[in-house]
Amino acid sequence: MVPYFENTKLASAADRPAGDGIRLEVAQDELARMARGTRENVNRPLQAMVDDRLLDVGRGYVVVLQVDELRAMAEMRSQRMSRKDERVGR
Repeated sequence: MVPYFENTKLASAADRPAGDGIRLEVAQDELARMARGTRENVNRPLQAMVDDRLLDVGRGYVVVLQVDELRAMAEMRSQRMSRKDERVGR
């Protein structure tokens, strides 16, 4: 889980429309820190999403190109995690 402070920081970084997407002024190492992971572990899924044309990534920014599709992916993952927690008894 990303701490509240990091959530608000990421949300405030998302205030910048970029054409048809949302530009986040955030570096990959900062995303990794928010996710409590490594830059390398964050880079792999980011690159996969770039390949799928969901994101555009550059030095110090991420542009979400397919907001609705990315939101749907996040919702599906959240539902899977909830079901997993229920099975484990959390």
